Amino acid sequence: MIKNFKKWLTKEPDIDDGLVANTESTKRNQILSVIVIGVLVIAFAVFKSSRPTKPVHASTTQEEEAPDFGEIITDDFTNRDNRSALTLQGQALKDVQDELSTFKDHVSRFESDSKSKIEALQKENDELRKEVKRAGAVSAPSPSSPSPSSETAVSLPTSDASSDFGVRPLPPKPAPSYATNDLMKGDFQYDKSASVSFDSQGGGFDSFDFYWETPDDQVYRRTTKNYVPSGTFVTAKITGGADANAGAFGQSDTAPIVFQTVHDGVLPNGEKSYLNNCTIIGSVYGDLSSSRGIVRTNTLSCVHDGRIIDIPVQGTAFNFGRNGIRGTSVLRNGKIIQMAGIAGILTGLGEAGKGLATTTSTSALGSTSSVNGEDIGLNLLGNATSEVGSKLSDYYIALAELYHPFIEVNPGGYVNIVFTAGFPLDDEGIEKYEARLADDKEQGESNGLLETITLNPLAQQVNQTLQ
Repeated sequence: MIKNFKKWLTKEPDIDDGLVANTESTKRNQILSVIVIGVLVIAFAVFKSSRPTKPVHASTTQEEEAPDFGEIITDDFTNRDNRSALTLQGQALKDVQDELSTFKDHVSRFESDSKSKIEALQKENDELRKEVKRAGAVSAPSPSSPSPSSETAVSLPTSDASSDFGVRPLPPKPAPSYATNDLMKGDFQYDKSASVSFDSQGGGFDSFDFYWETPDDQVYRRTTKNYVPSGTFVTAKITGGADANAGAFGQSDTAPIVFQTVHDGVLPNGEKSYLNNCTIIGSVYGDLSSSRGIVRTNTLSCVHDGRIIDIPVQGTAFNFGRNGIRGTSVLRNGKIIQMAGIAGILTGLGEAGKGLATTTSTSALGSTSSVNGEDIGLNLLGNATSEVGSKLSDYYIALAELYHPFIEVNPGGYVNIVFTAGFPLDDEGIEKYEARLADDKEQGESNGLLETITLNPLAQQVNQTLQ
């Protein structure tokens, strides 16, 4: 039976039967569909009947008890909480210790400053006292000094010692030993009214001018707050790049470059300066052999404590521990040089053609060149080619000189600016610094002019003529 069913199921109708074959195929498909559906229904009924039913308990109507999650606070939890609290307390204690150390530093600095100021004031007070005593000693008469003659004696007030301040009698006039006329003796002596001091006449006092040197604490001194010494370096960001000329005359054809400092700067001995967020403008030229742009700083400008600082500075830029900024070498005149070579070849071909069309004959009168009649075209072509090739060669050579090599210095990189000469940061120091630079510039210009005059050949001839 199974074989018959299988044979019926796999039977292929004959194509020649036509409609009969279609009818049999449709009938067979319907029978197979009914069989499949019936099998599925039976399987579902069997599965449904074999599934156990859920018993209904009386406890479903009651409220379910809350699950027991165990103890929340355990020994482990307590230990971890204690460790966390100790960590927080330790951190807070460390912060307090840091603040206390900072406060101690401020207090010690304040004490040292106060002590230095007090010592300076005491020193100044001692100097003033010495000057006052010295002035009083000069103004008071010496008791052991010889008394003048009876005519020039001065009656001093017999009051207390403080009234002697300002008493200054006149010295006696020399007595003329050679004078025989009594009338001439009066010309060499003071009158009594003239010999009396100003104090005994009107009760006033003489005035004195005191001069003393400036105390050491008032002398201008260089500190980390008002001066940047040589060797100081500061990290800066390139905000304005440049194409540095790397040609033969690149050092005289520099390009501007701009830097922005990103920290305070490091002075010798690790001290900090006040150069953060300052702008540095410099000039750069290219070094083709090392593919670096060599920088020379020109000016530094920044705002410090509400004051604008804009002064010339001397320095250079270091990148990756070496002098100069690493860049990309660019040479764009390769094709131009090739065209100049082709033009030179054309010039050579033209000269060769012109030589082939020319006949040179030698006689007693000398050598003469003549053009063959049948080679006139070759001579004309040679001359034209030679002339055009020469002009093109000169043009391309001049154009190649304009397309000099350069070093690309792109913005965004970080470098270290090292100052090779110190400069001040306060108004007094900047004024002296700029005055010194102006004097140096004027002296350099005068020396250059003097050197030009001295090395002038015409001046030497004039000197020889005058001698």
